[in-house]
Amino acid sequence: MAERNIFTLRLEDMKRRVSKVYPRVMAKELKRAIKTNELAVYYQPKVDTVTGKVVGAEALIRWRHPNRGLIMPDQFIPVAEKAGIIIEIGKWMMLEVCRQNKSWQDKGYSKYRISVNISALEFHQSNLVEEIKQVLKKSGLEAKYLEIELTESKAVIEEDQTIDKMKEIKALGVKLALDDFGTGYSALGYLKVLPIDILKLDKSFITELEKDTIGRDITASIIRLADILDIGVIAEGVETRAQIDLLAAMGCHIVQGYYYGIPLPAHCFEELYLKEL
Repeated sequence: MAERNIFTLRLEDMKRRVSKVYPRVMAKELKRAIKTNELAVYYQPKVDTVTGKVVGAEALIRWRHPNRGLIMPDQFIPVAEKAGIIIEIGKWMMLEVCRQNKSWQDKGYSKYRISVNISALEFHQSNLVEEIKQVLKKSGLEAKYLEIELTESKAVIEEDQTIDKMKEIKALGVKLALDDFGTGYSALGYLKVLPIDILKLDKSFITELEKDTIGRDITASIIRLADILDIGVIAEGVETRAQIDLLAAMGCHIVQGYYYGIPLPAHCFEELYLKEL
């Protein structure tokens, strides 16, 4: 019993040490990853369920680690934010997405917006608007084909300068979306004051849509309110035909999720979704 206790204590001590060291190691590797092109952008289609056509896409970051394979963002973005690397990653990603979209347009494919997520830390950069201007200039992409997604959070919404900065971004011609709506800090009342173009319903609403009548009523109310305020609505995490039919009955026809397609690397997205247009 004593040996087991000693072993357990040593194991727990090792875990604590790993948990302290590993984020530092990952942060160091992330800095290298930016320089060695290990980061990659994947694209997930947004689909109009009435026509069945792709009407846009969301850009999602992935890390192709040389030893650990494909790492998903929820595993490294928190580390990047804590280490202050997220700003550099965000700049790289926005430019990469805009250049890719412009490249697709130059090939003659249909023109549509691609959305890029930015964190609260990125949003509160004093020079964010100027950074967006520079990205559009370098890529040659028209502003109307870029959409910026802000995750609803207290850090974004409670900031005094939030609305002013949103208006500056919109003045460029860039569209603004509020992501993961309904899971964070904001209330319905914020929809009236925030100058957003798109509201993204969090997948937690969609997952329970078929069996949760109260959740279904709440979702329908959000869609109706957004319609009154002339805000577009996109449903995330759509996986079944039944969910699509329920959303359509509520007036939401733009969706993204595994029912229509998983996030794909640029060349696969082009082959599967763009060449057919």
